[in-house]
Amino acid sequence: MSNILFGQFKLNLASKAINLASDTIKAGLITCSTSVSGYVALIASSTNATPIVISTSAPHGMNAGDIAVVGGHLTNTAANGTWLLGSSGGTTLTLTTKLDGVSSVGNGVGGATGYVVDITTPSTIANLGGNGGVNANGTDITLTGQSAGAYGVFNAAAWTWSSVSALKTVGIALYDSTASNYVIGWIDGMQQILVTTTAPSSSTSIAVNRLSCAIASGTTIVFSNGASATLTSQASVGATSLAVSSTAASI
Repeated sequence: MSNILFGQFKLNLASKAINLASDTIKAGLITCSTSVSGYVALIASSTNATPIVISTSAPHGMNAGDIAVVGGHLTNTAANGTWLLGSSGGTTLTLTTKLDGVSSVGNGVGGATGYVVDITTPSTIANLGGNGGVNANGTDITLTGQSAGAYGVFNAAAWTWSSVSALKTVGIALYDSTASNYVIGWIDGMQQILVTTTAPSSSTSIAVNRLSCAIASGTTIVFSNGASATLTSQASVGATSLAVSSTAASI
């Protein structure tokens, strides 16, 4: 699984307020079933447009320029991913690519499914409704055997949650209970793929940045321009190209 570091974590890492080797780091299951203004929003609908416009079920409190994760959205699956928020209204958000602000492209009209998590603004686990809050599931786990490895890799022993309810869990939030419950990262089992060279229509290979985790053969990947590609063989960790069935459009 890949993870996304929150802005608050980066700031505190630089100031050494968070010590991955000695602080008590906890992991909590997050459902994103309840809105928390400024941090978690539920999706009411989305447009099949360029850029995609997300409508939320309540005022979201998020801002243009924030980085956000959209997940669990059906039909308009091109909306799922990590985005730079474009224009922002009381209950609307536009999605642009995180690295260069290019408009997203819809692939269908989406209904009331999925969520938006703002990963720029949360500072503590309470902001996400975790640690016994409205979006928590089960008892949070204290990690053991943790270490900060080379190249920013964080290691810890395997763990198991207890008292988990039959609720859909969409992500794991890591947080530092020693440093005021600061949120460290969001893990949802997804990774973002960056195409390094345009693949024209009918391509069977796509050049990408080095993968952080493997992707199974048969997986269909939806790209930010609305195009999709299906893997014809497993893409391994570290791979820089994807073998796909002939693409219907350029990517």
